[in-house]
Amino acid sequence: MSALKNVCISKLDKKQLKNEPDSQYISQLSNAFMAFTKGAENMQQMYEKLQERVDYLTGELEKKDKELEEANRLASLGELAAGVAHEIRNPLCGIELSASLLQRQLNSFAKDKDKAELTANIIEGVRRLDNIVVNLLTFTREKKIVYSVFDPEQLLDEAIAAIEVKIVKNKVTINKKKDCAICVLNADKEQIRQVFINLILNAVEAMPDKGNLEISLSKKNDRLLVISFQDTGYGITQDVLGKIFNPFFTTKDHGTGLGLSISYRIIENHKGKLSVKSVRGKGTTFSVSLPVNIG
Repeated sequence: MSALKNVCISKLDKKQLKNEPDSQYISQLSNAFMAFTKGAENMQQMYEKLQERVDYLTGELEKKDKELEEANRLASLGELAAGVAHEIRNPLCGIELSASLLQRQLNSFAKDKDKAELTANIIEGVRRLDNIVVNLLTFTREKKIVYSVFDPEQLLDEAIAAIEVKIVKNKVTINKKKDCAICVLNADKEQIRQVFINLILNAVEAMPDKGNLEISLSKKNDRLLVISFQDTGYGITQDVLGKIFNPFFTTKDHGTGLGLSISYRIIENHKGKLSVKSVRGKGTTFSVSLPVNIG
């Protein structure tokens, strides 16, 4: 305060301090003090705003650094996956072809039915391995979005038809509900189809012995289309729920842990959101929120 007082006094004419009344001197001193205080407050506000801006830009920079690091990691992984896929898929094709020919020959002889079943297991294993390779390639490659306008309800029907055998086998009943008169999307149809198949298949596999899957379409604020997949399966525990979109994380015996990760990235690239909520013993709901016009 003494330093502030000295600054204020220095602004006054020393002669005036001797001649002018004390009240006038006090008034001048008060005005100078108020001006100084106001200036200090303004500077403090400017400093706080500047600090907020610096913090924001620092956060954005860290975010971009992480994105760049992830992109570089995926690029390296993509190159590795492409090479490995080529080396794996070639012999897989040969194994599947040989097993298929052997299966045909064995099926023609009643006494060789057990052997034919073994070859069927070989073929199934080969196809599972090939599916893992395909998922790995899909995950590591950043696919360009090709926009087109389409009916998501029709795409859901196509996705259901693609895995109908699995749906029938697990005795799952699927019901669709639409709360919007006109539901259209402008997105990459093939990528969204893949998301729908992944989510429907995930729900069906969560109900191995009968269950219900309700798929609902609704609009939110005329800007978002929300597609929800609600099953009556065994549900997901909270510790698993936090990891469910992580690459290569799975609780299934034959899962790759990439289906939900791929779906999450596709929706994120479409400026949308894929969320999940679950109650153990009651079921799980996956919700896809997509902007209606994103092309």
